[in-house]
Parts: sequence; structure tokens; C-alpha cells
Amino acid sequence: SLTVAGLEQPLPAGDILFLGGDQAYPYASSTEYESRFLQPFNFTTWHAPQDQEPSRKVFVLPGNHDWYDGLSAFDRLFCSRRDGVSSGSKFGDFHCQQHRSYWAVKLPHNWWVWGIDIQLTSSLDAGQMRYFNEVARTLQSHDGEQPRIILCLATPSWVEGSESGRYEDYTENLRRVVNIAIDKANVCLMVAGDWHHYARYFSPAFGLNAISSGGGGAYLAPTHQLDSVLHVPWKTSGSAPLQQVAFTLKAPLSTEPSIVANLKHEPRPESVYPRRSTSRRLSWLIPAFPVWNPTFCLALGFLYFLMYWLYSSAANITPLCQGTGPDPARPFCPVGPRVRMEMDDILIQSTGMLSPLEHLYYLFSASRWQPMLALVVLSVFGMIYGFLAGSKGRIARVVESLVFWLLHVFVMAYMTDAVLSYAVNNWPALASWQRIVGTSAFMWIIGGGIAGTMCGAYLFIGNRIFGTHDDNVFSSIRVTGYKNFLRMRITRDTLTIYPIGLDKVPGRSGWRQPSDKEIALGEQGAFVPRKPLKPHLIEGPIVIRADQIRQMQASQAPAAASQATAKADTSA
Repeated sequence: SLTVAGLEQPLPAGDILFLGGDQAYPYASSTEYESRFLQPFNFTTWHAPQDQEPSRKVFVLPGNHDWYDGLSAFDRLFCSRRDGVSSGSKFGDFHCQQHRSYWAVKLPHNWWVWGIDIQLTSSLDAGQMRYFNEVARTLQSHDGEQPRIILCLATPSWVEGSESGRYEDYTENLRRVVNIAIDKANVCLMVAGDWHHYARYFSPAFGLNAISSGGGGAYLAPTHQLDSVLHVPWKTSGSAPLQQVAFTLKAPLSTEPSIVANLKHEPRPESVYPRRSTSRRLSWLIPAFPVWNPTFCLALGFLYFLMYWLYSSAANITPLCQGTGPDPARPFCPVGPRVRMEMDDILIQSTGMLSPLEHLYYLFSASRWQPMLALVVLSVFGMIYGFLAGSKGRIARVVESLVFWLLHVFVMAYMTDAVLSYAVNNWPALASWQRIVGTSAFMWIIGGGIAGTMCGAYLFIGNRIFGTHDDNVFSSIRVTGYKNFLRMRITRDTLTIYPIGLDKVPGRSGWRQPSDKEIALGEQGAFVPRKPLKPHLIEGPIVIRADQIRQMQASQAPAAASQATAKADTSA
């Protein structure tokens, strides 16, 4: 059981555990599952009696990280019962029951949980579609009431679509399964993982909650960038008109019509965790990028060193010089016209004389005579465009990448000039090879720190001003707190959801072995936290009544959706 701040009585342990994807991070393999999944679960029953069998069931969905090896390790671990001989994997107090990476689990009182394997695409495979079609055919009303379904996905398509702006990302996988279910059942809840925060959206038109709760992720994901209202495009069939279904973050805690209507206009907090104010405050950690990511900055420093080495060793022509002979004001000019000079000589002799544009000119001119420099410089642009640019539009993405790339190139060229000049003027007693080692180390280490600081500033500005780089910002600051998960209680007519948050989690040194006295009192875990954990309710509890959910039928949805949009816009 679990004692939760905000609840008078402890919550009993769940009979079934549903896991929503990415069981091993950052990529799945048998070794990673062993060390990051199986071993931690087995630690929870380390001191249990040897003959104690697992008493609870577990069903697991694969996420994108589980799919990185083609799902082979996932299939071998979680789907072993498919052969009809194996009993299924056991870990901790749980026994794995599933045969495939997708499943439909029947619960008491005619409730069902359907788990959908999104398979890294927007189009489910034919086998999975046939499976849910067959399950739908077996659904039957009980005491005059339709079956009730909780849909589980590995990623919240309603948020994904808002981020990308693509119709397929919004609903393609989700609507396929919903359209199978709504003829014979009530879809009462949609739950997803993947995004490492808690966010609950609600459709006033249909009384439907859509929850993303990926709070077991490797790092915290922000909430301050989430849209207050999502207008999700929806179709119940290929011939049905496209509808705009509104989901709002200011979600009621019950599907009761009077509470949904909120006739008294009572203020409702946004259903997110961590709060937006906390998320914004945490984003201020990103300017200290080199502190959180020293090895990444060293990798950037290596690129700076590589560009410095190739740049300074290139032979270049100095067409910016006037005339054919030496100019007293510009002593680096060659004796004759179009005479090629080593770039390090040009930079050393032109200390303080080159304008920023001349610095860039010489770098690109050197790339003409040093193909490897051109290759490295273009590779830097490719990496920025492919991995760091946050703009969605292609042209905006190119412009953003180009500006940030030119800034890096300019800083590298200016640093090369300054470092070479400083070495010649301040290290005259050193041998040439010693100056080379010193300047190279400077470009590598100091250049990496400067490049990392620039990356931090770039990500912070993009995130706080332009609303981009959410994942890059928060993965780089490595916030491990604000974990969350859901407890659910099912009765005949009601589904009650308890969203549980944990602001702080123990670090490596925050655990200890239990004492003999604790073991004698029933402690089974191999480790216990040194300080008590403090789980609390994020909001709620959230009460969902199945008979108050209105389905997304084509005949009713357009009018209902327009009402939902008006209500959501008013509340927003």
C-alpha cells in the first residue's frame, strides 16, 4: 500500500501493473533490460521468502526506445508465453502474461484496458488491426451497459500532433483503434507515456480525459510550452467530415455535467506536473550548459580544435591587400600579387587589423584551399541543422541553423587569430612544437567551454522566446525529480484516478540496506531510501463515470465539437 499526502487512507497495492513504454533507456537490449529493468524490480522482493510466487500481473507496451533493436529483446522478455509452453517472465512480484506487444485485458465490471503498439509509424500493422477487430466482436453489454475501455498508448498523439502540426501525428493510430471500439463500447480514458511529465487534457464536448504520464522517464520534460487548448482533427471514418475536437488543460476533476459546465466560473488550475512556473524556473539552469554537460563540451572543443588546425595550416591568397607590395598599415600583405601565404602567418601579422567580415572571408577562402576544412565546417552546419535546429518550417530551420552556424564559425576564426597572436607575443621562449601543443589545448578546452556556453544560450533563447528545443533543453539539464505515475480504482460504474507525484528522488547515495529489524517487520526490498519518500497527489482524485462519456460519433461530433471549441476558448 502507499500513503499519499492529500489522502486520508493509504492506497492499496494494485492487482495489475501497466507499463507504457521505454522500459530500457536509451536503447533496448537484453543487457539493458537486465540492468535497468529486471534487476531493479527484483530488488523490491530481495528479502521475500524463496518459495513466494509473484502475485500480480503486468502488461507492457513498447515505446520507441524498445523498438530500436526491432523489438527482438522486448519480444523475448515480455512475450514468451506466445509459444504456448513458457509460463511468462517473472520479476519482482509480477508475472508477465502477454503474447504480443499489444493486448486487451478484461477487468471486473466489464471494464477493459487496450494497449496499442504504435510501432514508430502512423499506420498500425494488419495483424494488430485484426486483433482489435476480433476483440471488439467479443464485446458484449453487461446488465444493459456497454463495455468501458481505457486506451493505452506509448506516446500521446494529441500532444505530438500539436507539436508537429501534422494530421497523421494527431490521430492516425489512435483513431483507428477508437473507431473499432466505439460501436460496441464506451472509450472512457486515453493514457499515454513517452513525454516525461504529467499533463491531463479534457474534452468538454465528450467528457473524455487524455492523460500523458511518462513520469518514469530518464529526465524531466517541460510543461510550460504545452498549449492550453488543443484542437485535435478527428474523423470517425474515411467519408466522415473532419472535425476539430477541443481538449483543454483546465480540466475538471469529474465528468459530472454540473462540474464540467462550471457555471460558477470557479478557477481551475492547469492539470500539469510540474507546474508551469516550476518548469520555467528550471529552464534557467540551461545557461550553465557546460556545468551539466562537460563531456559534450569537450566534443565541441575537439571540433573547434580540428577547425583551428586545418584553418591555420591552410595556404591562402590575400586579395584584400592593396597594390602588389607590402603595405605599412597591413604588413601581412605579400610581396607579389596573388601570392599564397600560410594562414597562421597572416593571422599573426594582422593582429587587431582584421574586421569581423574579413575574419569570415579568410576562413571561407581557406576552405577553398583546404578541402578538409571545408568538410569539417559543412559537417558542423549539418549537425546543427539535423540535431539542434528547432524550427518546424524548412526555410525557418535553414535560417536558424545558418545564423547559429555562422556564429560558431566566426567565434572559432576570431579565437584562432587571438590564440596564435598571444602565443607568438607571450610565449617567445617556447619551441614551436610547445606553442602548437599549448594553442591546441587552449582551443580544445577553452573553445569547448565557449561553444557549450553558446549552445546553452541558443537553447535557452529558443525555448523561452520561440517555444522550441523543449526536449534538448531539459535533457541537457538532467532534472531527475518530479516523477509521477497513476493509481486507478475501478468499481461498477466509476473509474477513479489518483495521479501521484514525487518531487525529489534519492540519488546514488540516497539508499541503504534495510536493517535486520526492518526485515523482520516485513521489509522485502534490497535497498530502502535513507530519507522517507514523500509521494503526493498531483490533483484530484479524478472521477470518471462511464455513463457520462459521449462517443465521437460522426452524427453527433460536429455540433458537439463546435460547442467544445467555444467553451474551451472561453475558459482559456
